[in-house]
Amino acid sequence: MSGARTCVGCGRHGGAVESRRVRGSIERHGCRGAGVVRVTALPALLAAVVIAGPAVSATAVDRASPKLSVREARLDAGRAQLHVRMQISLAASGKVEAVMESAGRRTTVKGGISGGRVRLRAPITKTQARLGVANLRLTYAGDRDTRPQVVRMLAGRNPARLAVTDRPKLVGVRFRTSGTISRRAGGAVSVELKYAFGGQRRALRLVAPVRDGTWAIDTNLSARARAEITGRSGRLDASTLYPGHASKRIGGAMSALDVLGEP
Repeated sequence: MSGARTCVGCGRHGGAVESRRVRGSIERHGCRGAGVVRVTALPALLAAVVIAGPAVSATAVDRASPKLSVREARLDAGRAQLHVRMQISLAASGKVEAVMESAGRRTTVKGGISGGRVRLRAPITKTQARLGVANLRLTYAGDRDTRPQVVRMLAGRNPARLAVTDRPKLVGVRFRTSGTISRRAGGAVSVELKYAFGGQRRALRLVAPVRDGTWAIDTNLSARARAEITGRSGRLDASTLYPGHASKRIGGAMSALDVLGEP
C-alpha cells in the first residue's frame, strides 16, 4: 500500500501508530503556506495493529463520553464553503469549534449543540476550493458532565461514506468490528477503545487497512488490556475514525458507539 502525498497547508494532521513489527507515521513540518502531508504506508500484513495508548489525565475520569461522531467534513467547491456535520451526546452542552487550515490560511468557526447535533459552515477561498482538501481540528471543550474531546482529520471534496456494519464487540478474548467505506478510499480505519482504569483514562487503538471499500478488525486483545477492561470503572466506548485521504480529496469521518456498559 503506498502512502498519500499532497500539499494542504501546515501539515498538522493525525498522529503516529506503531506496533513491534510495523510502523506508520505522518510527517510533520512547520510550514505556514503550502505544505506537504505525507502519510506513510500502513500495515498490509495484519488485519489489525494493537497499540496501548498513553494514560489520559484523571481530571475528567468521572465525566461521560461526548460520543462525538463526524458524519461529514466536506469542502463544497460550488458554494465555496466548508460543511461539517456532527452528532454528540444528548447530555453535552456548549459549542464545538472547527479550525481549518489550507493554502496558508486558518479559518475558525464555532457552532452550538442542539438536540445532540452540530452543523458548522464557513466560507473558503477559491484556492482552497480548487485544492479540495484541508486539515481540520474539531474541539469540544466539555462541560460539567461531559468530557472534552479533540479530533483531527481532513476535510475534503469527496465523502468517506464510513459505515460500521458490525458493531464493536468483545467475544471472549477477541475484539471484532467491521464496516464499509467509499471504494475510492485508501489508507486505514482506526478504532479506539476508551475506558477508565485505576483513576485514569485509557485508550487502546486498533488499526485496519482499507481494502476494496471494506475494513475489518478481528484480533485477540492482550492479557493486560483484557484485565484493565474487566476492572474498568464506567463504560467502554469505541470511536471509529477514518482520517481522510489527501491525494484522493476524501474528507474524514468518525462514528462513536458503546461497547460495554458499567461493570
